[in-house]
Amino acid sequence: MASAGTPPVVLSTPSDAALKALAAPEVRRQLEALQLEPMPLAAEAFGALMRSEAPFWADFVRRSGIRLEP
Repeated sequence: MASAGTPPVVLSTPSDAALKALAAPEVRRQLEALQLEPMPLAAEAFGALMRSEAPFWADFVRRSGIRLEP
């Protein structure tokens, strides 16, 4: 995650590194051993997913009464 307006080149470096790591067989084995299923997404696709999911989760939190503790 990054601030709005962050240049794409700044976003692509960690995104590319994460995608490369998730493609490594050893990393995939370790994640699968933890019963985690990787969902590798480039920076733009991850941003689109977050924008599409945000309304659902905001509504969920509002309706459930979840509160942050100070």
